[in-house]
Formats: sequence, structure tokens, C-alpha cells
Amino acid sequence: MSRSPLANEVILGWLDELGNRHITDARRVAAKAVTALKNHLLAKPAGWSDSDLDIAFAAAVLFRSIHDFTFLVEETIYPEWVSDHDKVERIWCRFCNCRERFEFAQGLAQGPIVDQLSRFLAEIERAFVSTYGHGTYISLTLVIDELVCSICDCDLRGCEHSPGNLYAGRLCRGVARRIRFRESGNVGSLVQVPRDPRCRVWPWQAKNRPCEILYLATFKIDDFMEQDDW
Repeated sequence: MSRSPLANEVILGWLDELGNRHITDARRVAAKAVTALKNHLLAKPAGWSDSDLDIAFAAAVLFRSIHDFTFLVEETIYPEWVSDHDKVERIWCRFCNCRERFEFAQGLAQGPIVDQLSRFLAEIERAFVSTYGHGTYISLTLVIDELVCSICDCDLRGCEHSPGNLYAGRLCRGVARRIRFRESGNVGSLVQVPRDPRCRVWPWQAKNRPCEILYLATFKIDDFMEQDDW
């Protein structure tokens, strides 16, 4: 994909700047990069092609994953985190968010910060597996009466867009409308391979009743396009 000079400059420039930053400074740089790229996506600068906008979107997702990464580094600085139940739950959700964003955008760029993030995610995953295994998850059973395209607002089954693909800097996804539970009353089941790994059941939750278990996540890979307080 071709890039405009500006798109290339902002992406590579921020990646270079992140390379020698302290973790808190890196967080600010990443947040600044996401905000700037979001503004480009909203403004659609003259001379930028659809491909340029797609790259800007992917870059924003990448810097958003780097932002998550800085929090994970601070949360896991002491090895005892694996024994702190509240911290484990919090880190797991942040880890899933970071990993999903990184997997979406990792082909965009290379450099020390990208390599460091890749290694770090692998280390965190190994820590979870060695301590808690591969886990058990809740799979919620819902009936969706209407699923429309986030790009054209038409029925997703008949429109020309494909979920997960980018169209001029916009991510196509299915937007569920008129959601309900099944009449049978079966609202979900425990699974080993979840649709959303954030909905994990931890050993201490299974032992304590009642308890709070996440069964439906609201995560969006491009949450930065809707809010600025992440």
C-alpha cells in the first residue's frame, strides 16, 4: 500500500521517538500519536488516498496497543502479581485488549518498541498459562434479530463490505440490533475455546458464590474513535 509522505512521517517518527523513552513518557507519546491519527482520519487530509487512511487507522491501533503495553509493564513489574486476584483479572483484560490490537496492526511497522511489545505479550501469556492453565470461559448465548454493517448501515449479509476489513480508514464490523436471550432460558455455557477470551472464569470465582464474572465485553479495537478518556 502506498503512503503519503505525511502518513509515513508521523508513523515512523513516533515509533523512533518511542524507542528511547521511559515508560510513562512512552505512554504520553503513544496517546499523542493516537489522537493525531484520529484527527487525520476524521479530517481526511487532501491528497490522502483510501490506502493512506487505512494505514493511519492501523497505525492508530498499533499506538493504542503500545499505550496498553505501558500499563501492563507497570502492573507486572513485581512477580507477585500472579497471586493478586484483582490484579490478575485487570491484567488479563488489558492483555487481551493489547494483544488483539497488536495482532491487527503488527504488520504495519518494525522497530525496537514493536519487537519489545511482541516479546512482552508472549511472556505475559506464558505466565498466565503456567499459573492458571489455558482457562475456562463463558460463552453467552444470544439471539440477534438484526445485524447491520458499520460502514453502510445495511444488512451485513447482503452488503458489499466484509467484517474486519478497512474501507478508507473505517473498520467494517457487524452492529447487532434487537438482541435477546433464547426462549429456552439457556443463557450460556462454559467453553475452552471462547469467542471472547476476556470472559474468563478464574478459580477463585468458581469457589465463591455469588461472584462477579465478566460474561459480555464491550471492547472495540478502535475505541479511540469514539472516546478520548481511555
